[in-house]
Amino acid sequence: MRDTIAILSLTAALLTGGDLLFAKDKVVFNRDFSPAEGLVSPQEKPYRQEICLNGLWDFQPVAVSRDWKQGNGVAPILTEPREGQWEQVKIKIPSPWNVNDWGGGIETGEGSKNPYAPSSVYYPSYPSSWIREKMGWLRREFSIPADWKKDNRLILHFEAVAGECVVKVNGKEVCRNFDQYLPFDADVTDYIDWNKPNELLVGVRHNTLFQKFHPEYKK
Repeated sequence: MRDTIAILSLTAALLTGGDLLFAKDKVVFNRDFSPAEGLVSPQEKPYRQEICLNGLWDFQPVAVSRDWKQGNGVAPILTEPREGQWEQVKIKIPSPWNVNDWGGGIETGEGSKNPYAPSSVYYPSYPSSWIREKMGWLRREFSIPADWKKDNRLILHFEAVAGECVVKVNGKEVCRNFDQYLPFDADVTDYIDWNKPNELLVGVRHNTLFQKFHPEYKK
């Protein structure tokens, strides 16, 4: 049997299981963000353990180089994250960093805002600059519970990552994936430290950065 250590999604944008309160100038969610039931069924729990990595992550946008041209079929390079450059606002996983652009967005200029559209989900705490970002890094730490057996395999599970992504644990690349909606797994047993917190990095490039335009058929 293998142990699953994480369940997370970078594409889902629904908030479940929490109470929504409207306070002055802000929205407050007073329960856990996006609780998950997990992958391990009740029958498996005596043999497999899991922890969920949903919640608040660090986010660092990466600017596209000015000399890069859209439509040439080659995506811009995702440079390594820089220390001290992480956004002060945390990103809530699961949610996309550009979620406020869905359904027309909320910023209309000059401080005015569009009404909330019923078909969209908004995160008022997210900076408006995130809407334009096409690349970025997400980061969080996790620790292995002391009662987990060290001879088990540790599997990191993603429900989905929208675009091309690279997964790193403690600075070492574990895997890459390019998709939109499907889940994938990565065996991180050989990359983790059992005795101290581990750093998990996920670098993402938007799938449109890989497009190649036809000189005659623009669409």
